[in-house]
Amino acid sequence: MADRVRALRIARGMTQEQFGKLVGVSKSAVSQWEDGSTKNIKLATFLRVVEVLHTDANYLIWGEGRTPAGGGAPPGKQKVLRPKTSGT
Repeated sequence: MADRVRALRIARGMTQEQFGKLVGVSKSAVSQWEDGSTKNIKLATFLRVVEVLHTDANYLIWGEGRTPAGGGAPPGKQKVLRPKTSGT
């Protein structure tokens, strides 16, 4: 999840500080999410991360094309929002 948060933040053109302000956390908290040292994020904060990054929870948690064991949409049927590239 750490790499996906970082990639989406960068793709959206935000610094850690800007992203933190939008989510309601410190730059330090964002840094810890992105380096993987934070294992649990409060649900309300996580939902704000999803909203600010314009993505969905499944993508952040499981990555592209993956679902939790025994659940979720079949492969190829998931809605996954990827980082926007410049020029799109």
